[in-house]
Amino acid sequence: MKPTGRGPMVIGGHDREVSCRMLGPGDREQVVDLVSAAYLELPVYRWLFGDALSYESARWLADIRCGVLESGDAFGAFDASGVLVGVVLLRVPGRSPAPASEEQVAYTKAFVTAHPDFAQRYAAMRDADAAVWSNPEAIDVSLAIVSPNTRNTGVLSALVLEVGDLAEARGESVVLRTNDPALADMYRRKWSLADRGAHAHVAGLTVWTFEVVAADIPAIKAGLRA
Repeated sequence: MKPTGRGPMVIGGHDREVSCRMLGPGDREQVVDLVSAAYLELPVYRWLFGDALSYESARWLADIRCGVLESGDAFGAFDASGVLVGVVLLRVPGRSPAPASEEQVAYTKAFVTAHPDFAQRYAAMRDADAAVWSNPEAIDVSLAIVSPNTRNTGVLSALVLEVGDLAEARGESVVLRTNDPALADMYRRKWSLADRGAHAHVAGLTVWTFEVVAADIPAIKAGLRA
Protein backbone atom coordinates (compact mmCIF):
# COMPACT_ATOMS: atom_id res chain seq x y z
CA MET A 1 0.00 0.00 0.00
CA LYS A 2 1.42 3.35 -1.01
CA PRO A 3 1.77 6.04 1.71
CA THR A 4 -1.02 8.59 1.69
CA GLY A 5 -2.25 11.21 4.12
CA ARG A 6 0.30 13.68 5.46
CA GLY A 7 2.74 14.48 2.66
CA PRO A 8 6.53 14.39 2.82
CA MET A 9 7.75 16.57 5.65
CA VAL A 10 10.94 17.66 7.37
CA ILE A 11 10.47 17.60 11.15
CA GLY A 12 12.23 19.59 13.84
CA GLY A 13 15.15 20.76 11.72
CA HIS A 14 16.17 17.23 10.70
CA ASP A 15 16.77 16.25 7.10
CA ARG A 16 14.71 13.05 7.22
CA GLU A 17 11.64 13.27 5.00
CA VAL A 18 8.86 10.91 5.94
CA SER A 19 5.26 10.38 4.89
CA CYS A 20 2.86 9.37 7.63
CA ARG A 21 -0.56 7.78 7.45
CA MET A 22 -3.01 5.58 9.30
CA LEU A 23 -2.16 1.89 9.03
CA GLY A 24 -4.51 -0.92 8.11
CA PRO A 25 -4.58 -4.71 7.68
CA GLY A 26 -2.60 -4.50 4.44
CA ASP A 27 0.38 -3.13 6.38
CA ARG A 28 0.53 -6.04 8.81
CA GLU A 29 3.66 -7.74 7.43
CA GLN A 30 5.77 -4.57 7.52
CA VAL A 31 4.53 -3.68 11.01
CA VAL A 32 5.24 -7.16 12.36
CA ASP A 33 8.74 -6.99 10.87
CA LEU A 34 9.50 -3.66 12.56
CA VAL A 35 7.89 -4.44 15.92
CA SER A 36 9.37 -7.93 16.24
CA ALA A 37 12.85 -6.57 15.49
CA ALA A 38 12.36 -4.11 18.36
CA TYR A 39 11.27 -6.89 20.71
CA LEU A 40 14.56 -8.67 20.03
CA GLU A 41 16.45 -5.50 21.01
CA LEU A 42 14.54 -3.71 23.79
CA PRO A 43 15.45 -4.60 27.42
CA VAL A 44 11.85 -4.87 28.67
CA TYR A 45 11.00 -7.55 26.11
CA ARG A 46 14.28 -9.38 26.62
CA TRP A 47 13.29 -9.56 30.29
CA LEU A 48 9.72 -10.59 29.47
CA PHE A 49 10.68 -13.46 27.17
CA GLY A 50 13.86 -14.53 28.94
CA ASP A 51 15.30 -17.67 27.37
CA ALA A 52 12.16 -18.01 25.24
CA LEU A 53 13.02 -14.96 23.12
CA SER A 54 13.48 -15.92 19.50
CA TYR A 55 12.65 -14.65 16.03
CA GLU A 56 9.49 -16.77 16.05
CA SER A 57 8.27 -15.79 19.53
CA ALA A 58 8.93 -12.10 18.86
CA ARG A 59 6.87 -12.27 15.66
CA TRP A 60 4.06 -14.08 17.51
CA LEU A 61 3.66 -11.28 20.06
CA ALA A 62 4.09 -8.57 17.42
CA ASP A 63 1.38 -10.18 15.29
CA ILE A 64 -1.03 -10.22 18.23
CA ARG A 65 -0.33 -6.55 18.92
CA CYS A 66 -1.23 -5.82 15.29
CA GLY A 67 -4.88 -6.50 16.03
CA VAL A 68 -5.26 -2.71 16.30
CA LEU A 69 -4.61 -2.44 12.55
CA GLU A 70 -8.13 -3.77 11.92
CA SER A 71 -9.63 -0.64 13.51
CA GLY A 72 -7.01 1.76 12.16
CA ASP A 73 -5.61 2.52 15.62
CA ALA A 74 -2.03 2.84 14.40
CA PHE A 75 0.10 5.22 12.37
CA GLY A 76 3.19 4.54 10.32
CA ALA A 77 6.04 6.65 8.97
CA PHE A 78 7.47 5.73 5.58
CA ASP A 79 10.72 6.89 4.01
CA ALA A 80 11.06 8.12 0.43
CA SER A 81 11.31 4.51 -0.78
CA GLY A 82 8.05 3.51 0.89
CA VAL A 83 9.76 1.52 3.65
CA LEU A 84 8.12 1.60 7.08
CA VAL A 85 10.58 3.26 9.48
CA GLY A 86 8.35 4.04 12.45
CA VAL A 87 5.06 2.97 13.97
CA VAL A 88 2.79 3.86 16.89
CA LEU A 89 0.11 1.46 18.13
CA LEU A 90 -2.75 3.00 20.05
CA ARG A 91 -5.46 2.15 22.54
CA VAL A 92 -8.38 4.41 21.63
CA PRO A 93 -11.28 4.90 24.09
CA GLY A 94 -14.34 2.96 23.07
CA ARG A 95 -12.51 0.69 20.63
CA SER A 96 -10.92 -2.75 21.02
CA PRO A 97 -8.37 -4.58 18.86
CA ALA A 98 -9.53 -7.48 16.74
CA PRO A 99 -9.65 -10.77 18.65
CA ALA A 100 -6.80 -13.23 18.21
CA SER A 101 -7.16 -15.76 15.42
CA GLU A 102 -7.50 -19.48 16.11
CA GLU A 103 -3.89 -19.93 14.99
CA GLN A 104 -2.69 -17.23 17.39
CA VAL A 105 -4.68 -18.75 20.26
CA ALA A 106 -3.24 -22.20 19.59
CA TYR A 107 0.33 -20.87 19.45
CA THR A 108 -0.23 -18.86 22.63
CA LYS A 109 -1.47 -21.89 24.56
CA ALA A 110 1.47 -24.00 23.39
CA PHE A 111 3.99 -21.23 24.11
CA VAL A 112 2.69 -20.47 27.61
CA THR A 113 2.62 -24.18 28.45
CA ALA A 114 6.21 -24.59 27.29
CA HIS A 115 7.41 -21.37 28.96
CA PRO A 116 5.55 -20.85 32.27
CA ASP A 117 8.11 -18.22 33.37
CA PHE A 118 6.97 -16.02 30.49
CA ALA A 119 3.35 -16.26 31.66
CA GLN A 120 4.37 -15.33 35.21
CA ARG A 121 6.42 -12.33 34.07
CA TYR A 122 3.65 -11.19 31.74
CA ALA A 123 1.08 -11.35 34.54
CA ALA A 124 3.40 -9.45 36.89
CA MET A 125 3.97 -6.76 34.27
CA ARG A 126 0.25 -6.46 33.51
CA ASP A 127 -0.70 -6.17 37.19
CA ALA A 128 2.05 -3.64 37.93
CA ASP A 129 1.13 -1.50 34.90
CA ALA A 130 -2.53 -1.50 35.97
CA ALA A 131 -1.55 0.18 39.23
CA VAL A 132 0.28 3.06 37.51
CA TRP A 133 -1.34 6.42 36.77
CA SER A 134 -3.44 6.41 33.63
CA ASN A 135 -6.28 8.27 31.97
CA PRO A 136 -8.92 5.86 30.62
CA GLU A 137 -10.48 8.66 28.59
CA ALA A 138 -7.22 9.42 26.75
CA ILE A 139 -5.67 7.89 23.65
CA ASP A 140 -2.88 5.67 24.97
CA VAL A 141 0.28 5.18 22.91
CA SER A 142 0.80 1.53 23.81
CA LEU A 143 3.87 1.12 21.61
CA ALA A 144 6.14 3.50 19.67
CA ILE A 145 8.91 2.03 17.54
CA VAL A 146 11.41 3.73 15.22
CA SER A 147 13.90 1.72 13.17
CA PRO A 148 17.47 2.00 14.51
CA ASN A 149 18.88 3.75 11.44
CA THR A 150 16.26 6.53 11.59
CA ARG A 151 16.30 7.35 15.30
CA ASN A 152 16.90 10.98 16.29
CA THR A 153 15.87 12.15 12.83
CA GLY A 154 12.37 13.42 13.63
CA VAL A 155 10.42 10.26 12.75
CA LEU A 156 8.89 10.00 16.22
CA SER A 157 7.88 13.67 16.08
CA ALA A 158 6.11 13.06 12.78
CA LEU A 159 4.18 10.15 14.25
CA VAL A 160 3.22 12.13 17.35
CA LEU A 161 1.78 14.81 15.06
CA GLU A 162 -0.50 12.17 13.56
CA VAL A 163 -1.65 11.07 17.00
CA GLY A 164 -2.15 14.72 17.94
CA ASP A 165 -4.40 15.26 14.92
CA LEU A 166 -6.50 12.24 15.91
CA ALA A 167 -6.73 13.32 19.54
CA GLU A 168 -7.61 16.89 18.60
CA ALA A 169 -10.39 15.69 16.30
CA ARG A 170 -11.79 13.50 19.09
CA GLY A 171 -11.27 16.07 21.85
CA GLU A 172 -9.13 13.67 23.88
CA SER A 173 -5.77 13.74 25.62
CA VAL A 174 -2.83 11.46 24.80
CA VAL A 175 -0.77 9.36 27.21
CA LEU A 176 2.81 8.32 26.39
CA ARG A 177 5.41 6.34 28.34
CA THR A 178 9.12 5.73 27.97
CA ASN A 179 11.96 4.02 29.83
CA ASP A 180 14.57 6.07 27.95
CA PRO A 181 15.85 8.93 30.18
CA ALA A 182 16.88 11.04 27.17
CA LEU A 183 13.46 10.65 25.57
CA ALA A 184 11.76 11.47 28.88
CA ASP A 185 13.83 14.64 29.10
CA MET A 186 12.81 15.59 25.54
CA TYR A 187 9.12 15.03 26.33
CA ARG A 188 9.46 17.19 29.42
CA ARG A 189 11.69 20.03 28.25
CA LYS A 190 11.39 20.30 24.47
CA TRP A 191 7.83 19.09 23.96
CA SER A 192 6.48 20.52 27.26
CA LEU A 193 4.35 17.46 28.02
CA ALA A 194 2.69 17.10 31.41
CA ASP A 195 4.87 14.85 33.57
CA ARG A 196 2.68 12.33 35.41
CA GLY A 197 5.54 10.76 37.35
CA ALA A 198 7.88 7.78 37.18
CA HIS A 199 7.64 4.25 38.52
CA ALA A 200 9.95 1.28 38.89
CA HIS A 201 9.01 -1.29 36.29
CA VAL A 202 9.07 -4.97 37.26
CA ALA A 203 11.76 -5.47 34.60
CA GLY A 204 14.09 -3.30 36.69
CA LEU A 205 13.66 -0.19 34.54
CA THR A 206 12.33 3.26 35.36
CA VAL A 207 9.28 4.22 33.29
CA TRP A 208 8.12 7.83 32.91
CA THR A 209 4.50 8.66 32.05
CA PHE A 210 3.48 11.82 30.22
CA GLU A 211 0.16 13.29 29.14
CA VAL A 212 -0.61 15.60 26.23
CA VAL A 213 -3.60 17.41 27.70
CA ALA A 214 -6.31 17.99 25.08
CA ALA A 215 -6.25 21.77 25.52
CA ASP A 216 -2.47 21.85 24.93
CA ILE A 217 -2.45 19.80 21.71
CA PRO A 218 -2.55 22.74 19.23
CA ALA A 219 0.43 24.46 20.91
CA ILE A 220 2.44 21.24 21.13
CA LYS A 221 1.76 20.44 17.48
CA ALA A 222 2.91 23.92 16.49
CA GLY A 223 6.11 23.41 18.46
CA LEU A 224 6.80 20.09 16.75
CA ARG A 225 6.38 21.66 13.33
CA ALA A 226 8.73 24.57 14.17
